[in-house]
Parts: sequence; C-alpha cells; structure tokens
Amino acid sequence: MPDPKRLLKFMTFNACVVLVLCIGGADYLTEESVSIAFFYLIPISLASWFVGRGAGISVALLSAFIWFIVDFFISSGQRHPMVAYWNGVMEMGFFLVNAILLSFCRKFVEKERRSARIDELTGALNRHAFYESVNLELSRAKRYKYPLTIGFIDLDNFKVINDKFGHHTGDEVLSSVAHTIQNNTRANDILARIGGDEFVLLLPGVNIENSKMIFSKIRDLIAEPLQDISRITASIGAVTFVKIPDSVEDLLRKTDAAMYSVKNSIKGGVNYEILEK
Repeated sequence: MPDPKRLLKFMTFNACVVLVLCIGGADYLTEESVSIAFFYLIPISLASWFVGRGAGISVALLSAFIWFIVDFFISSGQRHPMVAYWNGVMEMGFFLVNAILLSFCRKFVEKERRSARIDELTGALNRHAFYESVNLELSRAKRYKYPLTIGFIDLDNFKVINDKFGHHTGDEVLSSVAHTIQNNTRANDILARIGGDEFVLLLPGVNIENSKMIFSKIRDLIAEPLQDISRITASIGAVTFVKIPDSVEDLLRKTDAAMYSVKNSIKGGVNYEILEK
C-alpha cells in the first residue's frame, strides 16, 4: 500500500507542473499585452512549501524555461536576442530565490512546531503533546473497542546520578532511557517525558498479557546498562484499560497509583493491573 503522504506530495508536484504549463500557455496567448510572470510564483510556492526544496527548485527551473521560451518567441525580431537571454537568467534567479527561501521558511516552521511538542533532551513527547495524542487514542479506542495499556515509568535513585556524577551525566541517562524505550516499542506507541525522571508509555491495542512481556523487557533494558554507574532501576505501574476512561487525567491517575504501589514497596518492580469496569 503506497504511503499517503508520499502520494499526496507526488500529486501536488504533478499539479504544480501542469499549472506551470497552463500559465505558460496563458502567457503566450496574451503576448506582451498583459504580463503574468508573477503567476509562476504560485506553483513554485506550492511545490516548495508542500513538497520540498528539490521540488520547488525543479518547478522554478521549469517556470524559468517556459517563461524564456514564451518571451523569446513573442519578442523574436523585435529586440536583440541577448535581451531575451538576460531576462531569462534574471527570471530564473528570481524564481530560484523564492523557491529556496520558501523551503527554508517551511523547514523553520516545522522545526518550531516540532520543538513545541518534543522534549528537547530525550526526543520523547512533552506533556502537552502527550495529552493531545492520548485524547485522540481514547476516542479511537472507544470507537473501535480495543484496549489501551499505559505504563508509568519512574527511575529509582536517579538523584544519586546528578549528585555524584553531575547533571550532564544525568541528562545522558535520561536520553539513553528514552531511546531504549523507543527502540523496543512500535511506531504507533506513544512515549512522553512528563517529569524530571518520569516517563509515560501508551500502548494502543495491547492487552495485559502482552503488556507484561513489554514492560518486563523495558525494565530490564533500562536497568542493565546503568548498573555500572549506579543502582538505577525503573519502577513501573502498568494498567490495561478494557473500559476506556473519559479523560487523560483518569488514565494517568490510575497508572500513577499503580506505579507508586511498587515504588513504595519494592523498587525496580512492575505492577500490572487491569480495569474492565
């Protein structure tokens, strides 16, 4: 099955090419009575913004070529040929500058949008983005009637690392933990950092039997490489919701309670619960 995003970009690029040809045809028919060179910027802008820099540059070059051909034939015999070449070079430069600037602007906007949702240190979602994503999953789970499993992961004795080795090492540990979790979960699973050393992992469609395998593995993978630094373990509260709660707050409150029941008894364990009513 083709990637919808790639298909949409392909269709947008082709539409921009067709639009350039249409503008070129209109440019030829109007001759010098009406200048419509500005309209070439429309497909150039669409390609640069919605497809990418390479597509924008391609459409800009095509636009410059079409504009040059039209201008050359319209003005043939009326002025020195070098004038047409010079104008063509100027138009090409103008179109290319617009394509490149727009692609840079789009990249900047995407970066700002991403930074507003992503925890810069770990690459996991931040709290705000997590709430947005989980609200969508709650609606889907209710509609399609599949379970949601959520795990609250708290690092034990993390303060020792900051006190003994410094905050730089602590940051490296947090980043390593996030990457470990992301590398051992699915692409549609949702990981967020919602506190200093607290992570939340949402597993759509995962029942309690599978959640036990997943969170036990995550606990072991987190603890193993950190034993050389300090006795860092992960206390995890994992709750499978067969009956989907009405809000993210309900989801987190029950999962947080499951985690603290582990943390206040035997650190480094996993508490599994299931809520069917």
